[in-house]
Amino acid sequence: TYGKDHVDSFQMMLGVDTTAILFTTASLLLSGEVPLVLEFFAANPGVLVYNVLCPVMSTCGQLFIFFTIKEFGPVVFTIIMTTRKLFSICISAMVFGHAIDARACVGGGLVLAAIGYSVWRSWEEKMQQQQPIQQEEEDGVDMTTTTMEPTGRLAVDSQDYTDDGNDDDDDNSKNKRNRLDEEHATPSTAALAVQ
Repeated sequence: TYGKDHVDSFQMMLGVDTTAILFTTASLLLSGEVPLVLEFFAANPGVLVYNVLCPVMSTCGQLFIFFTIKEFGPVVFTIIMTTRKLFSICISAMVFGHAIDARACVGGGLVLAAIGYSVWRSWEEKMQQQQPIQQEEEDGVDMTTTTMEPTGRLAVDSQDYTDDGNDDDDDNSKNKRNRLDEEHATPSTAALAVQ
């Protein structure tokens, strides 16, 4: 299944979970622990609720993981998971009174520093990507061309026009835009263009 194109997240989850079930069942059968498991369920029937809730919650968690990676990317997901674990450790230490020694504090500080650096780096990359666009807007480079829609309104289509300093290319782009405007002009706008 994984070698084929267009495998979605649900198919991957099904494959991984089915494999886990097969390995767990084989392990129970080979170790001879199936009677012990059945005995435990008979003695503690309330545990069946937890055995049903655990996979349901795990599946919901997997869906959130796939959604986060798809919408925000793997870097954001890694930051979320690392931060979650760090907060879990801190909350556990406060609630249950666990001691955190100096090495653990240094480790937590390094994790926070790495997360901060990752966020700062991604912000810097975004700013660098926006600078050429802002520069082109300041230089007055026309990044669009207009065409007429069937309704008679002007539509603006984004084109890949770049200013490489070659005036011949600029003239060709302007000629191309003028031809498009003339081809899609209504009779009234064509008459105005002639005047």
